[in-house]
Amino acid sequence: MDLDNLVNNYVIEQKNKMEKLIDNFKEIDTDRYYKTVDKCNHKSFSIGGKRNMFGIYSFDIFPEMFESDFSKGRVFNKRPRIFDFRYLYHNDKVKIIEEYIDKIIHKISFVYYYEYKTNIISYLTDFKNQQLILNSITSCKYNHTNRLIEYENCLINNDEISEIITREYNYECNRVNVKESVYFNVNDKFISNTYSIEDDLIIGYMKEFYF
Repeated sequence: MDLDNLVNNYVIEQKNKMEKLIDNFKEIDTDRYYKTVDKCNHKSFSIGGKRNMFGIYSFDIFPEMFESDFSKGRVFNKRPRIFDFRYLYHNDKVKIIEEYIDKIIHKISFVYYYEYKTNIISYLTDFKNQQLILNSITSCKYNHTNRLIEYENCLINNDEISEIITREYNYECNRVNVKESVYFNVNDKFISNTYSIEDDLIIGYMKEFYF
């Protein structure tokens, strides 16, 4: 199989995998949110850290390594007057991440844990119509030492995939190699802003970061 087909097949594989997750999670109403909130037994809040998709819970080491002035924000166990994120826990694990804009919930993320994997399903809020609108799916895979080895983020618009970001982490003694690929959906063709083999085929690029 030539390189063009290998890259194209990889994009199709990623797309199909994410579409299965979309089918599983797109049908949701606010009742599920309230039921999950009722099961949570602890909460905390954070101010700042808005560069991070999930506030103090990044689930991805890339931003922290890439940005020299990166800040996860300040954490509070008591509700401050103004905050950017609220975290709801069950048995010491965060189950819900809420993002606030002007004191209003803008986004709700549900966190699902597996043995070596974590999925975060994020929704935009529409409480007026008692709906949560699927916005993104994030998947993190870890090795036996709990180091992140694979990261995937899929942005969704009207139940269609608009962008896929994948990162692979290869750890050495004092550094980690990060391979990032970014795929954009343009008229049902996935292209990239990194570099392309052909107009509608893409491949990621490799960067090195040091501890």
